[in-house]
Amino acid sequence: SNALTISSGAKLTIGQSQAISVNGTSNFSGNTCLELNSGAINTASFIDNGTINGIYTAKVNRYITAANWSNAGDGWHLLSSPVTDQPLLGNPEWNPTGTGNGFDFFSFDETVTTPYEYWINLKYNPGLFSTFGEGKGYLVAYQVSGTKSFTGKLNTQDIVLTGLSNTTGSSYPGWHLVGNPFASAINWGTGSWTKTNIDAIAQVW
Repeated sequence: SNALTISSGAKLTIGQSQAISVNGTSNFSGNTCLELNSGAINTASFIDNGTINGIYTAKVNRYITAANWSNAGDGWHLLSSPVTDQPLLGNPEWNPTGTGNGFDFFSFDETVTTPYEYWINLKYNPGLFSTFGEGKGYLVAYQVSGTKSFTGKLNTQDIVLTGLSNTTGSSYPGWHLVGNPFASAINWGTGSWTKTNIDAIAQVW
């Protein structure tokens, strides 16, 4: 499409196996005027190659399968937020409570060696997790499967990653868990990424 308009009171839903790409200007208005659905395998995709104008919120769903809570190596997922200022701390969708509703939510910091050696868990360090960071990756596991949602304005502009440390003496010097900040797949080899002082090879776990 060369242009996309979603008027106030209207809603566009993109199915889990569908994708939309807009090359021109989009005009959005209204709360949750755009929703991207997700299944266990496929996730909807929205690519904006132009500009999005208007006061709006979009919802990007992510289905997360349950972990086998008796197997520490099962059920882990890597994710990041495709919207700006997604609340994290105190958000029951990402911080469930109650018996049988366990979870782990980690960020990675190559400068930290104690007490958890590089992996920082939200449950024990809540002050570090007020919102999802743009372009920051997280490692999560949930005891109960379900669809979780990112809600806000879509990230559509370049994301600049700062503070990428390289700590002498660290077991993982210079390693960082970054995330896809967009509501679509990305192409690492496209040639348009600026990789100043960054290895040209990305590794995906």
